[in-house]
Amino acid sequence: MMKQRLQTTVPLFRWVLTAMGVTGAFLNALGDGTCFVIWILANIGWITVNLQRRSGPEVALFTVYLGTAVLGLVTWGMQ
Repeated sequence: MMKQRLQTTVPLFRWVLTAMGVTGAFLNALGDGTCFVIWILANIGWITVNLQRRSGPEVALFTVYLGTAVLGLVTWGMQ
């Protein structure tokens, strides 16, 4: 029962992270600095997911994305 519930919850969490990434992209296209906050949270989620999956390349990728989102937040500020 617990394993079945976990198998249902994990893909849902990944879809939420995906939706956050897409939302961040739309906000970025509109020039809204809130995109960086959303991307920071989504990237932390993706790093966590990929650490659990032991997927080193994706951990590295989303760590770089996290760094660029933090840089964007600092550079742009909350416009």
